Order: sequence, then structure tokens, then C-alpha cells
Amino acid sequence: RVHIIDISDPMNLLEIGNFTVNLPHYFEVENAIAYIAAWNQGVQIFNVSNPNSPYKMSEFRPGIVGALTVQDNFLFVGSEEGFNIIDISNLVLPENLSYFYTGGNVHDFFVIESLLYIMTWNSTSDSSWIKIFNITNPEQPEELVNLF
Repeated sequence: RVHIIDISDPMNLLEIGNFTVNLPHYFEVENAIAYIAAWNQGVQIFNVSNPNSPYKMSEFRPGIVGALTVQDNFLFVGSEEGFNIIDISNLVLPENLSYFYTGGNVHDFFVIESLLYIMTWNSTSDSSWIKIFNITNPEQPEELVNLF
């Protein structure tokens, strides 16, 4: 389950809502929308504007989800061997714009302007690396740097 906690008084935490998501392990909340990485259940998208009554809006299932981040109208989803860029301008019908194969599990993202930074790990070689992409055109991300 995912629990919504009022933390306005750190000495008196209060649960004000909850909802069920299978295997939640990472989330971001932006503009009262919760994007939850739910491992093999993909990304679950919930409206939490009323914490007493959150509801599921949609989901995106690219496979096993390791990481996610939200920037403007885009959701970046890291999976087993790469990442997807999803147009979330319509939260009820998220649209997959692109997929990029990275050769490893994407574990973390961050976006600065038109650059996407990812941390990737390959379990076979037990190695990790950082890749930097130009995402000016989200339908065709361009790899700029690969730092092993």
C-alpha cells in the first residue's frame, strides 16, 4: 500500500489517505499527481489532489521499472535495458514517444533543461556508467556522452 501522511507537525504524523499499488519502490509527486514505480506492474499514475480519496488515472507498463522522473509534460521511465520517454500531457492516455536501449538497468535519472542524465548498471558485467542524452526531440533522444 501507499500511505499519504500529513507531516505538517513532525511530532504528530497523521495518515490522511492510502491506496493499493503492487510493489511500490520509487515515486515522484508533481502537481498533485503521484507517479509510482511498481516494479513489474510498471508506472502507476494516481491523482492525489484529495488525499482522502486518491484515484488511479492510468498506468504505463514497459516491463520492470527501476526508476522514473517527471519533467514538464514528460515521464522518463527506466526499465531493464533502457528507458522510455512518455508524453503525459494527457494523464489518462500516456503516450510512449520513444525507447532507448542502454545495455543495462536504468537506476536513476535527472533532467536539466534539454539534457537527460542516467545511471545504468549491468548485472552481467557488474559495471555501472552514466550516460547523457540530448532530449530536445523526445521522440529521438540523442546520446551525447557515455562515462564508464
